[in-house]
Amino acid sequence: VNPDSRRRSPLSVDDLMDITAEPYRRRILSYLSSIPEDRCSVAELVDALRSKETGDDLSEKRLRQRLHHVHLPKL
Repeated sequence: VNPDSRRRSPLSVDDLMDITAEPYRRRILSYLSSIPEDRCSVAELVDALRSKETGDDLSEKRLRQRLHHVHLPKL
């Protein structure tokens, strides 16, 4: 294997653990890994997250805000 052809992750194990500690981020990653497209809109992500039983009462607007300002920047 050519060492130059390997991708090196700039994230440490601690960074990965911090990112995946939040249930919403794990659900985001799970959803994104399950779709055939390379990307999705925030609206699609909100719909996918709200369609699952979450046990919380985040409104669509609040969830969109949290995705935009908290979860997606971490990812």
